[in-house]
Amino acid sequence: MLNNKRLHFGVVFCNSDDTCQYDLWTGIVEFAKKHDIRLTAYIGTYQTTNDEDTTSHYETCYEIIKSSKTLDGLIVFSGFIASVMGNEECESYATELSKLFPSVSVSYAMPGIPSVSISNISGIFGITEHLIKMHGKKRIAFVKGPDGHFEAEFRFEGYKRALAENNITFDERFIFPGNFSSAGGEEAVRMLLKMPDLSVDAIVTCDDTTAIGVIDELRRHDVLVPTDIAVAGFDDDRSSATFIPSISTVRQDFPNIGAISSMKLLDQINGNPVEDITYTTPCLVFRQSCGCLDIELSDPELRYGVEQTEIVSLSSYLMHRLLQVFNENIPRPLIDDLASSLVREVTKTPFSKDDFLRFFNEILIKYNQYSKNIMVWNDVLDFLTMGVDLYKDEVDCSHTVLSALIHSTMLVQEIRFKETKIKELALAERRVTLRRAASNIVSRFDIDSLTKELYSSLPELSINTAIVGLYKHPIKSDDVNADRTVGTIFGFDGENTIHSNSDELDLSLFSDYSGIENFDIKSRRDFMVFPLFFADEEFGAILMPFNPDVTVDTYETLRVIISTAIKGAELIGDLGSALDQATQASKAKSAFLSTMSHEMRTPLNAIIGMTTLGKKAAGIKEKDYNLGIIEDASAHLLGVINDVLDVASIEANKLVLSAGEFDFDKMLQKVLTAIKYSANEKGQVLYVSVANNIPQIVIGDNQRLAQVITNLLSNAIKFTPKDGTINLNVSLADEADEHFQLYVEVSDSGIGMSPEQQKNLFKAFEQAESGINRNFGGTGLGLVICKKIVELMDGSMWVESAPGEGSTFAFTVKLLRGTEDEHTLQKSETGVDKQNTGLDRDVFSRTQVLLVEDVEINREIIMALLKDTGLVFECAVNGKQALDMVEAAPDRYDIIFMDVEMPLMNGYEATRNIRALPCLQGDTRLPIIAMTANVFKSDIEECLAAGMDDHVGKPIDIDNLLQVLHKYI
Repeated sequence: MLNNKRLHFGVVFCNSDDTCQYDLWTGIVEFAKKHDIRLTAYIGTYQTTNDEDTTSHYETCYEIIKSSKTLDGLIVFSGFIASVMGNEECESYATELSKLFPSVSVSYAMPGIPSVSISNISGIFGITEHLIKMHGKKRIAFVKGPDGHFEAEFRFEGYKRALAENNITFDERFIFPGNFSSAGGEEAVRMLLKMPDLSVDAIVTCDDTTAIGVIDELRRHDVLVPTDIAVAGFDDDRSSATFIPSISTVRQDFPNIGAISSMKLLDQINGNPVEDITYTTPCLVFRQSCGCLDIELSDPELRYGVEQTEIVSLSSYLMHRLLQVFNENIPRPLIDDLASSLVREVTKTPFSKDDFLRFFNEILIKYNQYSKNIMVWNDVLDFLTMGVDLYKDEVDCSHTVLSALIHSTMLVQEIRFKETKIKELALAERRVTLRRAASNIVSRFDIDSLTKELYSSLPELSINTAIVGLYKHPIKSDDVNADRTVGTIFGFDGENTIHSNSDELDLSLFSDYSGIENFDIKSRRDFMVFPLFFADEEFGAILMPFNPDVTVDTYETLRVIISTAIKGAELIGDLGSALDQATQASKAKSAFLSTMSHEMRTPLNAIIGMTTLGKKAAGIKEKDYNLGIIEDASAHLLGVINDVLDVASIEANKLVLSAGEFDFDKMLQKVLTAIKYSANEKGQVLYVSVANNIPQIVIGDNQRLAQVITNLLSNAIKFTPKDGTINLNVSLADEADEHFQLYVEVSDSGIGMSPEQQKNLFKAFEQAESGINRNFGGTGLGLVICKKIVELMDGSMWVESAPGEGSTFAFTVKLLRGTEDEHTLQKSETGVDKQNTGLDRDVFSRTQVLLVEDVEINREIIMALLKDTGLVFECAVNGKQALDMVEAAPDRYDIIFMDVEMPLMNGYEATRNIRALPCLQGDTRLPIIAMTANVFKSDIEECLAAGMDDHVGKPIDIDNLLQVLHKYI
């Protein structure tokens, strides 16, 4: 070391809940303890957003490391990061960091950066050669990893070298693609079984997960492992030893790799020469899947990789083996004493099994302080058994001794079982503690109470420090240019609580700690730093101490629940400051829901009541009267629902207009025709003034424009007493070459409004509180929707009113001038007239329709509505049935009505599959029309993207449906 200053190493993780990385970290921690080095781990946690994409959070790590003034070097888990980032981006990331600090790359031989990696080549070479030499396998298939993955390529090279050095010809037919997944292993077996001329007796895979997939798929085809085919993997992951059969594999000594990486970084800092790449030798683990018994239990000679020593005596043999088992964990004099005691006991004359069992139990108690791994005593008994077998002459009753050794092994297994149960109980208790802490933390919605809860809950999880730093402004993940200035710090360190607000703090506090008051920076401690994020929004970081007694996934779980608690506080309102606003909004929405309940129940009451009366009615006139009421009430209810859907679209910023050519005069005439009945019924007079210079053919959203005018006129009629007057004035406010500004004004002689009522007029959910709607009916949403529509048309809306003096609503919108030639006018007229042409039997007669609808009543309604058209219907109750029917008779159907939400196969998937049918690839396209209650613009776009030709919304508008039929038949 160059000076007396305590060194500070940084370690860059991919994610903390991966056991391999955690094992690497434990090796680094042990090295740091021995050399008095301070550690900070930076966790580049990532989350999967779908099957292909991941959202990573390495930018926080990068910014914290860049800002550090105390870091002396970095260890980067590049191999793991590259599996998420990709090789190119990972190399760029690690290279930039290496320019700032001396660095070591782990599990990835990175150009220009000293690296430590497992010897993937020797690992696969060893496991493949074991199959050849120990089990006589010659026809060995290989399942590769992802193309371009550096470790996968090295493992493939190890396989080829093993074949070459054992004089087995390499054959491409034995090579199958894979992707480090069980599904990849299953697919490789399916490919293999499709090649009947290819006979294999073993399969080597790039990883254990793939090996599990291989074995599962072989089992499905009644191929036994290892009886028929031997299988081997790589990595010795969590399930390898417990899978049936247990998997022969290659184990990476991650703690040792971590220690070597630390030594390599220390040498760099001290100016010692460092080789570019250091390869560590993996350990071969032979289990049942290759045909061996578990080597850990049956073949200690292979497990420890030792050569057979010269046989001298039982004592010398056992001494040699025990030195290998205990290595440096037990002092040499105690090992000598243990070997002598064991030999003395087994060579006693006469030998007593009971005495030996009591003696061995005392040995376990005496030596437990040196080796807490109970399984090491299985190795001791294995070596002692081999020694007794080799030196029978020294043992008086060898068969009795061997029986005692078997019972001793059972004693070890019993202790192991009890220890496992104790660990399981401890883990279960810790999980209960974690759940309780999680529940308490996420229920805290302000900084002070959250700080107190962390101080109270985390020490129960053996975590005595937690420091949270929040950015001044939350940012999108991986935003390189984002401002990551820390505005708030809170948490605790031991007995000290921490809380401060400042605009001066940067992310260096998570490396240097000097910016945190009441924080112990003198002691050597190891810390882990995690980004705090929710979905793709990042809002700070948290620092926690490393404790080997804390389970591997606890840290990540705590990151999640603390992130959620902070996000919950933010949602309530900037950590509590907007609570009053939320309360007011809640009251407004409660009043709105009350109004909505009234507005929906009133027509429902009419529908249900008139349906009941209609069933009992005897005469035609009475039935027609009931049906008329039901029709009016249904229309009103549909209007209420449409208002709610429109407001939902507005709040989600998803209300989008559609533009097309239309005849302005005819649009306005349709509005007036519909509205005059209501005015006449109240004895009101409606005056209409339309300027002559308004273009006849215009381009815009005619339905939405008609909706605005209709709503203003309807409100005027509603809030104007009988015999009152209503005026509609339409004129040009401004005119240019291609576009013009339309001015529309609706005035009435009604009740008028106060300034306070006008202030909330265009606010969703708030108008209902004024009490107006309780007297006159309605949802109070119409004006909110109208204002948004007008704004989307580059216009504005306003109101002038006074109590008792009536109201004037006015708005402007921008429209484009259309083409007023003979063709356009004819097309416009045709479009309008066609909605009222009635039923055309000659057009639709004998047209074959496939109706795909899972709800029986909906099928009945649609067929009844179109009963007189001459259409011939066939029905399917889900997308899968529809697909089968079309595939069976591709020329049978002239048009398909396709529902979207169905069981087994939805309408989108069914449409895509129908479009892909080879029998429908001709020039003539089979029309598929969406017939669904999903009526938002995004829903319509999704239908069209799936291959549908048009969209008809539910409830069905018969005129619209006939228009669509005319379009495609």
